[in-house]
Formats: sequence, structure tokens, C-alpha cells
Amino acid sequence: MNWKTLEGFDEKLAKVSFKAHKTFDGKVVEVLYGAKDENGNFVLPKEDQNDGHGRWFGIETNGEYRMFSWQKPAYLGGSVEYGTSHNDTALEDMENDLRKKQELCRQAENISTVEEFEEIRKQFETIENWNTPKDEEYAIWFGKTLEKFNARSQRQSTNAEEKKKLIEKAASLADSTNWKETQAEFRNLQDEWETLGNAGAEDDSLWEQFKGYRNQFNDKRRNYFDNLTQVHSENEEKKLDLIKQAKELAKKTDNFRETSEKMNGLMDAWKAIGSAGRDKDDELWNAFNASRQGFYDERSAFFT
Repeated sequence: MNWKTLEGFDEKLAKVSFKAHKTFDGKVVEVLYGAKDENGNFVLPKEDQNDGHGRWFGIETNGEYRMFSWQKPAYLGGSVEYGTSHNDTALEDMENDLRKKQELCRQAENISTVEEFEEIRKQFETIENWNTPKDEEYAIWFGKTLEKFNARSQRQSTNAEEKKKLIEKAASLADSTNWKETQAEFRNLQDEWETLGNAGAEDDSLWEQFKGYRNQFNDKRRNYFDNLTQVHSENEEKKLDLIKQAKELAKKTDNFRETSEKMNGLMDAWKAIGSAGRDKDDELWNAFNASRQGFYDERSAFFT
């Protein structure tokens, strides 16, 4: 509603003021008109005098005017009409709404979860649209932030799925005793993990799961090598016992078939025993194999 169409408005006897407001990127307009002197003649209105002037109050944005309130001059009854449901607080309420929209736009740029963004979106959409340039600016800002958030969420979802696959692989390796090979596989898994981006709200928990399986393997590997001397010693004792048994068996040539079966059993037992250490394995094997070969040579000679 433009004040120039008001009943009784005379531009020559009116005071029109414009005040720029950055909050909504427009101007606040105040129009005083319809004042009369004591003789009933129209005069220029004065704010500090009771001259019966009327007041049109509103805003201008992009060349368009919006009335917030209109108090008719006294000679037209002095009644008040409002252009919004906010009555006398329209300007204050509008600027507060726009500040809220601006703040929500800023908050939205730092949101990390879908639930948080949905809450921000609901708040934004419940705020009144005053159809100002700033309303449009914030709507575009929020819309672009939403697009970026959705794209980021999709990337994070993809990253989460890829990290879960790596966790499954890590879980399958956690109990491996192929120390060297598995250690290399874990390094490869971690290198692959580090190439993936953030997985959103799940990121920390996914990392803890992956790290847990890696640590499980590393702890077992560390314990294994910490106890390796003892293991080697135990394996050496087992192999020495088999060597002793092989020497005794090699002397029994009265029943080659029975002795051969027992010698084969000793060989199976030998294969089941782990290493006694690189510095002793060959020596022990040579001693064990010498008894075996001595027996087999004698058996071959007997049947020749």
C-alpha cells in the first residue's frame, strides 16, 4: 500500500523520511500528513506537536512498499490499521526473524549429523517470510548449505561403508599367526583407511573397531616373540626326544614293517613341532634324519 493514495494526502504538506536498514536490505519509511493548525488549515506536521497529523509507517524493498501501520489523521477519525498481524512490533519482529535466519544459516554450515540439520531446517522453515531481499538471500544460502550437506552426507556414508569393509578384513586377520604376512596386510589396510575421508558421526567408533583388531593382532604377535625363546626351548626338547626315539627305533630290524610305521609316526610328530630356532633347526633335523636314513638304508640292504 503506497501512502500517496491515502485519503487527504498532500505531498506538499507531508513529511516523508527514509532510513536505510541493512538488516533487511531496504528502507524504513515514515510519512506524516494531514496536520491542521488551530484554524483548521492544513499545515506541515510536527512530531512534537498535537496537530492531529496521521502517520503511515512501513518499509520499502526493491521499489515496493509494505505498510506496517497507518494511523489516520484526527479529522478522519484517527483510527489505526495494521498491515501485519504483528501490529506495532512489525519492524522489530521482522528484523529479529531475519537475524534468526542468518544465525541458522551460519549454524547449518557447521552441522555434522542429519538429525541436527533436520532440527535446524525445521526452525528455519517456521520463521515467517517477510519477502525482503534478505529473506531471499538467506533462503538461497540455506538451500546451498543443504545441498552441500547432502553431498557431504553421501560421501560420508560411502566412506563408512568402505571402512566397514576394511574392519571386516581386519577382523579376519586378528587371530592370524602368519606374523610377517599379516603385519604387511594390516599396513596395507591402514594405508587404504587413511585414503578414505571422514565417515561422519560413525567415524570415531569405526576407527576404534579397526584399531581394536589391529591391536589384537599386534599384542599376540608381541607376546609370541616375547615368549619365542621359551617356545624354541620347548620345541628343541620335543625334537631331541624324537631323535632319541628314532635312534632306538633304528636298532629294531627284526620287523621292518612295524618299525617303518613307527618311524613314519615320528616323522609326522616332527612336522607338527614348530621351530627350535634357526641356529638349531638344521642340526636337529640332521640328527633326526640320520637315524631315519640309517634305518631305511639297512632296510633296503636287507631286501636287496
